[in-house]
Formats: sequence, structure tokens, C-alpha cells
Amino acid sequence: MHLIKLAVGIKNFDQLSERQLKKYKENRECIHVQRLYPRKLILKQGFTSIFWVIKGNIQARQEIKEIVKIEKDNSGPICHLILDEKVVPTEIVPHRPFRGWRYIKEVPKDIRLDSKNSRKLYSILKELCLI
Repeated sequence: MHLIKLAVGIKNFDQLSERQLKKYKENRECIHVQRLYPRKLILKQGFTSIFWVIKGNIQARQEIKEIVKIEKDNSGPICHLILDEKVVPTEIVPHRPFRGWRYIKEVPKDIRLDSKNSRKLYSILKELCLI
């Protein structure tokens, strides 16, 4: 099982990738803080990821390395998702907006692109419905 989350304030895949790499360089970990703990999520090496919705489309994923539950005094527990620093491009799949995070079972496939230009070409062709 995987998680899906909106990448708020992110305009494209490259911007998300740069932000996550910056977080990793600053903290030696890429931590994403959640208010709710995903109880159904079971970590399996290489099989559990967070999928990012950018501008109304699922466009990227990051592997979840660890889930850390942190107890707060009055506000209840919060959750730290320890993510891999590498952001992987996926097939571009439309997804409606939502709040918070959701579980997702059927996930888009990873795509391997050689350069930034091929990623841009892929998104242009997707918009034109040629792929």
C-alpha cells in the first residue's frame, strides 16, 4: 500500500526534486511531517512510496524508508515520514484535489528519462493526449 499527497506550491517535477534534495542536504534526512499516523501502511523494502500530485496530476514518487511516531503533550501523536532523497518520475496520471493524504493501491509506473528535455516532451505529449 502507498500514500498519495498534494505537492503544495510545487509547479513541476524538477522543483519538487530540488526541494527534496535541499531538505536532505540540510538535515541528512528527507523528513515529511504528517499530523495523522497512517495505521494501514506497512513498510516493505522498495514497495512503499509516497506519490506526489503536482498541478492536478500524479507525476512523482519517493520511497518511504521509515515511519516515526512522535507523541506530543496535548495535541496527540504526529508522524514523521523518512523519505529517500531521490524523487522518481512516474507516468502522468490526472488526479482530483483532496486534503491531507490518502492511501493508493493502483499506482502509476515509473518512467526512465534520459534528460530534462525528454521529461518536458513527455508532459507536452501527455497534455496533447498523444500518449
